[in-house]
Amino acid sequence: MIKAYGRLWKRELVNWRNSGLYGTFQYTPKNAQKAKTVETNCWSQRGIYVLYEGYEPVYVGQAGTKANASIGNRLKDHTRGSFQDRWNRFSWYGICTINTTNGIVKDIAKQTTVQPDQFINDLEAIAIFVSDTENKLSGKLKARKVEQKPYADAPVSELSDRTLLEKIFERLDK
Repeated sequence: MIKAYGRLWKRELVNWRNSGLYGTFQYTPKNAQKAKTVETNCWSQRGIYVLYEGYEPVYVGQAGTKANASIGNRLKDHTRGSFQDRWNRFSWYGICTINTTNGIVKDIAKQTTVQPDQFINDLEAIAIFVSDTENKLSGKLKARKVEQKPYADAPVSELSDRTLLEKIFERLDK
């Protein structure tokens, strides 16, 4: 059911102007010994998403049941309106596969059959992921994990949380 996902992506690293939910994933082609990194834009992905303030979920939504209702479009909708100041991270769980050659998100057929066991396992994994922001149970979802990639003009505040904390502690020690 879930074909790809991104966890706890940072809002400020999304290219809202040019519809860019950029990420990368690792893929090992058949008969290859080494994995390759594939770049993708997950803006057109369909599925569900979770908005977070820090690591606390504040909203769960769906995208893809109506025309032009992609996860990217729905997230962009939340940069305005009642939720605009209530989130700084998000996770997404998509039902569309991503081409391992060119990174293009492929839409799904109108009628897709999902086995009940797979459906239940994926629902459980998503519920665990939403509640497990410390990433202790990350092996439960059998789908392609996409890591966030900052767009070319991303703000300099792209420092990792660890690096940012280290800089804060350095200043406190002075």
